[in-house]
Amino acid sequence: MIKISVIVTAYQYRPYIWDALNSVINQDLERDKYEVILVSNFKNAELEEYCRRERIKLILSKNRWIGPKVKEALKQSSGDLVALLEDDDLFMPNKLSKVLSIFENDRKLGFYRHKRAIQGSIAISICFYRMKVT
Repeated sequence: MIKISVIVTAYQYRPYIWDALNSVINQDLERDKYEVILVSNFKNAELEEYCRRERIKLILSKNRWIGPKVKEALKQSSGDLVALLEDDDLFMPNKLSKVLSIFENDRKLGFYRHKRAIQGSIAISICFYRMKVT
């Protein structure tokens, strides 16, 4: 079984974080097929409680930039595929199941990118990477 690690990066505290996380948690894919890792550079009691309740790994980072935050999360990830999401972006409800199906049907696929969609001021675009190509 292929497992997905969804890495969400957050910078400062922005109100969009709730929509981003809910878009990941409310996927049509069974929750045991993916993990969620949030890397943020701020503390927030309400967010910490949300992460505990929704089984999200929370990493507090001193890094401001996305690259180092992703690197920190990768060290703690257990997925075969990695999805990246910024705190001001969203997943469509069937995003993970759709992409999982694509990777299951092509075991040599190492990278996949969806087209970008704009909804109001929110951009929806994400890339997936296979950790090990067979």
